Amino acid sequence: MIGERVCVSSDSGQKPDDEVHSTAVDSQHLDLINDVTFDHSGRRMATCSSDQFVSIWQKDPDSGQWLKTHSFHAHSGSVWKVSWANPSFGQVIATCSFDRKACVFEEIHSGDQSGNGTTTWYKRYTFVECHAPVTDVKFGPKREGLLLALASVDGIVRVYEAMSPFKLNMWPSHSIIRAMKSCAISSISWSAPVSLPTLLAVAANGGKEKHERLGIFELCQDRSLTDNQVKDYKWRQLTNPVIDLKDVAVHEVAFAPSAGRCYHMLAVATNEIRIVKIEKSYGVDSFPTGIRYSFSSSSVVQSKGAFDQILIWRLSWNALGTILGASCGDGVIKLWKQNYLHHWVLITSLSPSERPLSYPIPTYGEKVCRNPDMRSSTDHRSKKQSFNAA
Repeated sequence: MIGERVCVSSDSGQKPDDEVHSTAVDSQHLDLINDVTFDHSGRRMATCSSDQFVSIWQKDPDSGQWLKTHSFHAHSGSVWKVSWANPSFGQVIATCSFDRKACVFEEIHSGDQSGNGTTTWYKRYTFVECHAPVTDVKFGPKREGLLLALASVDGIVRVYEAMSPFKLNMWPSHSIIRAMKSCAISSISWSAPVSLPTLLAVAANGGKEKHERLGIFELCQDRSLTDNQVKDYKWRQLTNPVIDLKDVAVHEVAFAPSAGRCYHMLAVATNEIRIVKIEKSYGVDSFPTGIRYSFSSSSVVQSKGAFDQILIWRLSWNALGTILGASCGDGVIKLWKQNYLHHWVLITSLSPSERPLSYPIPTYGEKVCRNPDMRSSTDHRSKKQSFNAA
């Protein structure tokens, strides 16, 4: 849950009637927290805020409390999203901002071989090709290498690929998606199943047709090239996602983790939540992959009418893709789980605390801060909530 305060929820997942516990964390951000993202282990998280700062947190294994380990000034504008790379590429995060830039940061350990010493986050690269505010940033799946997708308000998705995990200061262009250029992109999400081609879902806040508000693209490689030639990647837009978007904006899309599935599950948030199941159907196709897809859709939360609509702002899956969490416009965080009848059942709701907190004033600067306690206090009110499930 995100405001100027972070509420982290956890579920043991051992029994159907297990309670979901939440822990309030004093974020010490001076403005609205726009995103909270956990690393692949769930023991670290990153928060970004409109105060232009990014904070890194570590969970204490003994007390279970979240401790801030680093805080640094990342951009010259509001920081919208933060994303962790796969841990096989090191401790790497990417951020995007209203300042039309995206940045890649890497954590470097300085000390002896016994493990003693300190760690510092260094800015490795800044993407400046976007001509509009960058609204989302996501690292691609591990099997595709170190890919990074940037989505901006001008409706263009730019994909970059690192030359090497050991050379994060070189990010040549991989590919560009321009099919949604007439829309303001709000969210992107990569698919995870290893038995299917990689998909990228793109959500937008506008567009006259439904395919302009939700686009699903398949990453394909030109197989006509020889091994000695440079790889040429193309994006094929999939049609008929069997979901009626009506005249509403799509705020968030989120692919579920694979967990051994042979199909994709995509959650779509508008004023309701829909789950799109994407399966492979075999057939002859003119495109090099030769793969067709079949779509089916189910409703998690359905709108009851024009006067009873609660917007869904954020979506997040648990590690197995069995529990879906959502941040609703009424300030409540809700968790759903699919039962044996394939119906989505509400298992719990979390309401934020209204108690005001005190926060320190940040010291702005380009250099990364090692000490998170470099600020004095002031009072702020909570503005908005959002969700990222552990």
